[in-house]
Amino acid sequence: LMVQQNYLNVMKSPFSKAAASKKDDEVEDLLERMSKASESLSDYALAENKLRSDQNWSVLPFVGSLTVKTGYHAGGESGGILGGFPEFTSWLGKNSSKGKKIRIIQELQHHMNFRISGGPQEMRLSYLPVLRNRFLTLLNQKDGSGKDEVIELMDSYGLDRNDILERFDEFKMDPKDKGFDVLDSKKKAALTRAYNAGSHKSQALVVEQGEGRKPRRKAGGGGDQLG
Repeated sequence: LMVQQNYLNVMKSPFSKAAASKKDDEVEDLLERMSKASESLSDYALAENKLRSDQNWSVLPFVGSLTVKTGYHAGGESGGILGGFPEFTSWLGKNSSKGKKIRIIQELQHHMNFRISGGPQEMRLSYLPVLRNRFLTLLNQKDGSGKDEVIELMDSYGLDRNDILERFDEFKMDPKDKGFDVLDSKKKAALTRAYNAGSHKSQALVVEQGEGRKPRRKAGGGGDQLG
């Protein structure tokens, strides 16, 4: 991952200098080396996947040689210089965010599966944008009169407070869209109180929230006693 993140950075400075001096032959040579380095790293990814998925450790020397080959194309015969510090691979963070969003989509789909018929893709593209805009419109009403309709809509789709105020904003597309983060705290509190005061019968939420369970017997109460 470190090689994938940084190998082309070795070539940025020479490329900029060659382009500034308008030396077409040097620019062409650097582009050719970039192409070969990319091809080499693509071959590495295929071989490395084969090694890990099939546990075919006999290809390990070949995998190692491809990383060296990538460095050779990127740095040249005498090696190259990476300006500054190597960048930490951003893939790890993005993959973690992807996993989190997949889990949230699955939770929302589980809550809504008695109301809708669609997979994660339909949920993401068709349902969430419409529902999110509708909830925001209702909650942003100045007189606060929209909370009752919000709760009715929540119950209709089997959603709870955390779905609306926390999970929906994970899927906003516009970075400038502040969503539920800028919603007035008093409106959030009023929604929470109204939601907690009601009875919600979504099958998924009943199981998650533990409603309908038999109360535990208190010690020493109600049963036959020995003595």
